[in-house]
Amino acid sequence: MTKGPKLTAESIRTLSAGPKGDALYSDSDSKQGVPGLYLRVRSAGSRTFVIQWSQGDFQRRSTIGKVGVLSLDEARRKARKLLVGIDEGADPIAAKARAKVSDKLRFEAVAKDYLEARESDMKASSLDQCKRHLQLYFKPFNRSTYAAEKRAALDLWGNHVALILARAEGANVVQLRA
Repeated sequence: MTKGPKLTAESIRTLSAGPKGDALYSDSDSKQGVPGLYLRVRSAGSRTFVIQWSQGDFQRRSTIGKVGVLSLDEARRKARKLLVGIDEGADPIAAKARAKVSDKLRFEAVAKDYLEARESDMKASSLDQCKRHLQLYFKPFNRSTYAAEKRAALDLWGNHVALILARAEGANVVQLRA
């Protein structure tokens, strides 16, 4: 971990990785800096903002976002919010893991409902092809990492399939999935 230079809008783009590979630069600005916020510079050139905190005997890190996607001020605001949550007992690493599992299960449930509803009116070969398409072409929905836009798209797609299922079942009232 490198204390090094003060993080500024200029320095976050110019700081280099250490001689042994990756480097961590702390946000050491005495006025605006956030204790626990770091800039990680990888030897391959990627730059990310991370927070680091102690939990018992362990040091834990969680990525906040990439430089270029977040400005230094946005990263500081986000870091303050996350670190306050950690002080109150929240665990950002566990929250990310729960979101990954939730997204995957939501897609799998909607896809399963869709296939079950279409099973009666599709030939076996068509149903097999539909299953293959869901696994192959909707792979981003099967992956466990999502940006907010992907989660929104998944919700929209799930609601669309739920609407189709309700119409196929002849329901008068359509209740979309949350």
